[in-house]
Amino acid sequence: MPSSRTLRRARAGLPVVYTAGLLALLATGCGSDEPGPSDVARHYVHGLAKLDRDELLDSTCASMHADIEDEDSWKELSEDVPDFLEFDVSNEKIKDDKATVTVKIDARDEDGKHSMTKDLPLTRDVDGHWKVCVGTGDAS
Repeated sequence: MPSSRTLRRARAGLPVVYTAGLLALLATGCGSDEPGPSDVARHYVHGLAKLDRDELLDSTCASMHADIEDEDSWKELSEDVPDFLEFDVSNEKIKDDKATVTVKIDARDEDGKHSMTKDLPLTRDVDGHWKVCVGTGDAS
């Protein structure tokens, strides 16, 4: 059995251990407010549904920005986007700086109600932010 002196020393070190553990958690981003891939995917689909350019620019990689900012592409997108009834984001998979999120969309167009499920690719940009990057490998 340890002596009472040894126990006192061990107890005196506990605040140091707890503080070091807390600092380690904070340094690794536990409790971070940074949006994860699923959050960014929701933001992107919401922007698409509302045809909100700012929301789309904020949630996509730089290589997609030219199409979003181009007036002809924007007009074509505006004509092609159906009325979104609801959407669900699930099945987030992260590997290094790449992620995939499954998005299920229920929408309506002139042909009626449709459901589609797509895997949406995301990449982490140079600042560590997740961005939807469809049809490109660039995360800048």
